[in-house]
Amino acid sequence: MKEWLDRAFLPMITSVVNLRPLTALRNGMTYTIPIIIVGSLFFLFAHFPVDYIAQWIDKTGFSMYFTQVYQATFDVIAFWIVFAIAYAYAKEEDIDRLPVGITALSAYLLLIQPLNTQIDTVWTGAEGILGAVTTGLIIGWGYARLVRLAKGWKQREKIPENVWQSFTSLIPIIVIVTFTLIGSAVFQQLFRMTVVQGVWTYVQLPIQSFIDTLFGVLLLGFFVPFLWLFGLHGSAMVNGLVSPVLQANSLANAEILASGQELTVANGGHIVTQQFLDQFMTVTGAGLTLGAVFFMTVFAKSKKYRELGNLALLPAFFNINESIIFSTPIVMNPMMAVPFIFAPVVSGLITYSALYFGFVPLFTAVQVPWTTPPILSGFLVGGVPAAILQGIVLSISFFIYFPFLKKIDSANCKKERQTKNDGSSRKDERLKNKNTPVALDWENHQSRMTGVFIVMFILALFGQLIEQEQLMCSFLRV
Repeated sequence: MKEWLDRAFLPMITSVVNLRPLTALRNGMTYTIPIIIVGSLFFLFAHFPVDYIAQWIDKTGFSMYFTQVYQATFDVIAFWIVFAIAYAYAKEEDIDRLPVGITALSAYLLLIQPLNTQIDTVWTGAEGILGAVTTGLIIGWGYARLVRLAKGWKQREKIPENVWQSFTSLIPIIVIVTFTLIGSAVFQQLFRMTVVQGVWTYVQLPIQSFIDTLFGVLLLGFFVPFLWLFGLHGSAMVNGLVSPVLQANSLANAEILASGQELTVANGGHIVTQQFLDQFMTVTGAGLTLGAVFFMTVFAKSKKYRELGNLALLPAFFNINESIIFSTPIVMNPMMAVPFIFAPVVSGLITYSALYFGFVPLFTAVQVPWTTPPILSGFLVGGVPAAILQGIVLSISFFIYFPFLKKIDSANCKKERQTKNDGSSRKDERLKNKNTPVALDWENHQSRMTGVFIVMFILALFGQLIEQEQLMCSFLRV
């Protein structure tokens, strides 16, 4: 089985996840994280989870300024996404990146602008995220193809380099903008809506609704650890694919709250957001491995697990768990696959239920860096109820890992004792051989000694004969 996975399954998975569009999507969304964090920080100040602090911010008038920062980041998030993804695609194709990003942004503006009217800012925020992702990928791909085509044409026509440099970006930009304009106009004439509006209506909304279900939670909880089991970075891969949709859900919740409505499921609020994945399904790392680390640190009897737990404890509080994944090991370990997948799935189901029934408020646009320690991250994204919920799911993860790690720990202890005993036996034997007379088989020993004496006697006799011969020769010479 393992040989088949190494030979067939892993190369197939690796080839898929390393496709340039998927890589560009992951990297492009990563580029937008700083601006999202900044917007989240000021949104947190504007809607602070502690009532008396929030009231003080409103009275002082600071909330107005905090809201401006939020609007300058989240309300135009689609611009940052389309630019970043096109930029990342150009990087993968090893071509000039800045013109590609600018071209993608220009094309996106054409795709959201209705004919003979101004740009509709509705599509610059959460509603336009998936359209921005699609535009960035298509423009990045098209620009790269046009550049390669133009380079081939240059070589055939032998155009001077100084002349060619001025047309390197011009030709792809002209072609892309022209075709985008024509496509946008035709689409609006046929469907009476912009291209991005069509993507939102027929693609983004269904995907958002699907992710925002128990089945979507189960898929997220399964695939992140599943990919890790084969040594692939499941957190980055899955997050790169679903992050646009999860961000759209987060921003949609923020818009409900900013409009003055109560953020509830009944008012259209979303349960499964970026915070749902980051702070409850991958908190302390994929598989919620803090429970495993706690077992190793406190309850493990084997030297291996105690040392591993002590080394991994501090990184685990900052959501870093590669040491646990590769040293336990969890990768390619069927026994550890069960708790590694089961823990985030259970956490997802508990969190979904808590949010659905109102025990924990729905998450807004407030997001924190992925290295933020648990409990603190829960408090920042959802107040005290979310922090308590984090503590509950992490405690449950310990009991999920406990029976599996206990069995492996016992096996490790047995091996360590056996190794220690074998080493002690060999050491005692060496000391015995060094300091204690060795019991011999007398008959065999006698036979060996007899042979030695015979050989020594023959050699002595031969030496005497030689000596006598030398003396006789000396006498005759005299």
